[in-house]
Amino acid sequence: MYSFLGTCKAKGINPFEWLADTLNKIPFHPINRIHELVPGYLQKNDV
Repeated sequence: MYSFLGTCKAKGINPFEWLADTLNKIPFHPINRIHELVPGYLQKNDV
């Protein structure tokens, strides 16, 4: 958990918003795309 929050801080992501969003997505997210839930994944791939 500490690593996720540290990654949020390093990437300028609000950790509370990321955690809330991720916890809401987990029940419906396919296991083969779990890497999409790490902090900064969308930022990196939005370009």
